Amino acid sequence: MIFKLNVLDLGILTIIIFSFIFYAQFGLVCNLKFPNLLWTNEAVPVKQGMSVTITLFGSWAFIVTLGGMYFILRALVTPYFFLLVVEVVLIAGNWSMNQWLRTKGEAIFCCL
Repeated sequence: MIFKLNVLDLGILTIIIFSFIFYAQFGLVCNLKFPNLLWTNEAVPVKQGMSVTITLFGSWAFIVTLGGMYFILRALVTPYFFLLVVEVVLIAGNWSMNQWLRTKGEAIFCCL
């Protein structure tokens, strides 16, 4: 075994991997808020839409912000606690975006 991980490490890493559904849901929310329905080929909405730009740069900003926060707080908190807080934030964001997609997002999609 290359990495010697205990149960806590494996649990946190597994939750982090599955929490990146957050970015997928964020992209879906942006696509519903800023749809690009006037295009001539399939590359236009995928590569030139406002929702793609917001999702891409928003995800980068979120990751840089988390790195900066850990850099500032590294003397006060352990990595496990910081990752646990990040997980709570991501799970809360996933839940709230999922609820929005099931209610208002569904209504927006039906009207498109």
